[in-house]
Amino acid sequence: MYDVASSVLRRSFLAALLVGGFGLTSGCDGETDEAGEVELVAVAGDGETFIAIVADDETVAIYTCDGTEEGVNTFEWLVGDNDGGSFDIASPDAAIVGTFADDGSASGTLTVNAVDYSFTATPASGDEGMYYADESDYYGGWVVVGDSVRGAVINRLQTGAIAVGVSFSPSVGSVVVDGITLTPIKQTVLDYK
Repeated sequence: MYDVASSVLRRSFLAALLVGGFGLTSGCDGETDEAGEVELVAVAGDGETFIAIVADDETVAIYTCDGTEEGVNTFEWLVGDNDGGSFDIASPDAAIVGTFADDGSASGTLTVNAVDYSFTATPASGDEGMYYADESDYYGGWVVVGDSVRGAVINRLQTGAIAVGVSFSPSVGSVVVDGITLTPIKQTVLDYK
């Protein structure tokens, strides 16, 4: 049964957060995104795993990765519902539970391989955020936090094969893996609806 009161409260809560400056994203021209999307980034408690969150009042999409040039252990896309300002999303290999706060942040726990890592995500600025690229038999994801990047590129033809954490710089705009050029694009919550 659809709970009208809960829906109104949830929308009011998020509207209040958004009006108060909670993570409003900017378009290419620097204007505020009218859809009320939030874009957050974090470094998990292990200091190595990066988290990017894009959300609106209905959907939360998260990409988390620890990939560097030395290797990759974690790369997960998690998509689920925004339940009145909180989220609880799981995949076979990871889970994330969190809550959006009045100050524009989100905090919670990321669980990977049965190990819990706390996180506090803050509004992304500049090039910070979640990126995705898909070309030929390869797809990749990156999280940019400050001047640091974590990412991985996967070859669809080799089950479970991961190209070593492929570095990406928004200022360069593309990466080359096995002769294939991938052009990462910054993600919004609309990419996951």
